[in-house]
Amino acid sequence: AESVGCPETCECKTTDIVQLLLATADDAASQHGDPEDAEEPPSSRSVSDALASQSEEESLQSSLDIDIDTSDSDGETEPEHVQASTGLPQDRELLIQPSNIADVCAAFERRRPREAAVVRSVQFEISGAAEAVPKCAQLLGKLDNLQHLKLNASGNEITDEGLESLGRGIGGCSRLASLECNVSRNQIVGDRLGHLGENIGRCADLKRIVLNVSRNHATSRRLGLFGQGISRCAQLTSADMNFARNQITDDRLGNFGQGLAGCARLENLALNFAGNKISHNGLGRLSQGIGKCDRLTTILLDFADNQGGGGSLGRLGEGIGNCSQLSCLDVGLARNDITGESLSKVLEGIGRCALLGSLGLDLEGNQIAKEGCWHLCEGLAYIKELRNLRLSLQGNLLAGEGLVQLGERLGNCAKLEALVLDVTGNKITIGKLARFAQELRRCPVLERLDWSLGDNPIADEGLGGFGEQIGRLGKLTSLSLNVDGCPITGERLAQFGEGIGHCSLLKSVDLLFRGTKVRAASARPLLWQLHQFGSVHQRRVDFRVDFSDCCITRSQGRELTRTMHHLSLRF
Repeated sequence: AESVGCPETCECKTTDIVQLLLATADDAASQHGDPEDAEEPPSSRSVSDALASQSEEESLQSSLDIDIDTSDSDGETEPEHVQASTGLPQDRELLIQPSNIADVCAAFERRRPREAAVVRSVQFEISGAAEAVPKCAQLLGKLDNLQHLKLNASGNEITDEGLESLGRGIGGCSRLASLECNVSRNQIVGDRLGHLGENIGRCADLKRIVLNVSRNHATSRRLGLFGQGISRCAQLTSADMNFARNQITDDRLGNFGQGLAGCARLENLALNFAGNKISHNGLGRLSQGIGKCDRLTTILLDFADNQGGGGSLGRLGEGIGNCSQLSCLDVGLARNDITGESLSKVLEGIGRCALLGSLGLDLEGNQIAKEGCWHLCEGLAYIKELRNLRLSLQGNLLAGEGLVQLGERLGNCAKLEALVLDVTGNKITIGKLARFAQELRRCPVLERLDWSLGDNPIADEGLGGFGEQIGRLGKLTSLSLNVDGCPITGERLAQFGEGIGHCSLLKSVDLLFRGTKVRAASARPLLWQLHQFGSVHQRRVDFRVDFSDCCITRSQGRELTRTMHHLSLRF
């Protein structure tokens, strides 16, 4: 109301603005010849006209929640939630919920179809409202100039027929540039996936897609046709598709990959097939198609909880290795019965990506013992430009010798800047940890170390030496250490704190001792060392220390917090 000169006491209802939105299209069309040209804010006359017409048409209900940006084309700030939901500039946005979808449909039904052209962005929030799905598909068919669509229809018991209906609505939005569609937790078996892909393929201007079909009953039967449809999106640069927790097998995965290969401009790809029935053969076929996307710079793949272990797993690396522009790769292979030998072949293939600097590898719950760790180290040697490594070996059969081998390998990574390593739930002792940290000293530019060591047989003896080795990592600015659930009493925590105190460049320190046997008397010397760190180096350092579920009472925790007020403590 303020933007068009209405006084603060004006009785205009927010819900009337949808009528104003449609009336503005009439005004714009008469002045410029096309509703797309209507970029200026509505005049006060158009406001009064719209309000006057209310007596002739049924007003919208007060539950209608619509946010409309009426700024001109040169500039001005748009509503924050518009930018957050799509990340792209918008002209008009409708936020549609179960409470207002019938009113919005009725409003557009009463007006000429071309007046819907003023709407460029729509967000449907109809999760858990099955009755709203047909109306959603109906409304989409009227928004010819829609550019940005966000649709959340999870948990609606949608069948394949409902998916096909939604697909037809999406396919009618031929100018769509950004699509987010969440149909997770429904009753989809996948028979209409091909139709969905075909309709998405009609959006010739589509540049970004986020699709979530997880937790349904989808099979691979039409997955190839879905990929074939997507391949027609010639402008697509970013794709994020989630098929986790379905019934997908190796069948048609190769065809799906070949469909992705048709997206010649694709730069960012995220695929989640966790919790299906895919073998190493299926992973290899899929990667062959991915490898033909020669513009890819970022790939995120999650194949956790499948059947990927086997001799042909190396083909996964061969396919990815053909992506010559790849700089960032994250692969999830947790709980796939993988041994080290096949893993070495995967990394050998990936090593052909000469620009690869950031690698994430999730191997939780496999069979990476000492020999497997040797093969892992052999594979890492192929990645010459490694700067950031995120490696999870949680819940394997890893003992101290394997960790030392890994440290020796990483010590040769002269460009390594950040290491995130999770070895929770193995058989590693404190002496081997000190050896590992000693090997890291050969990484001349290592700045960040994030280490999860929980539920290992790590005792107090040698904790001081471990801290001393960390203290010799001269470039370290960020340290995170998690020893949750280890049999530590804290007797050597003072020496440990003294050791890490030699990292003169530290800016951030997180120490987690949750569920250990540390007492207040043992914690106090460590906290005092950290408390003095900022004074010694004459700068502020963010220290966060967590002693939850330890042998420290609440009153002792309060006393320590008062004494060490420069630290962030949790008890």
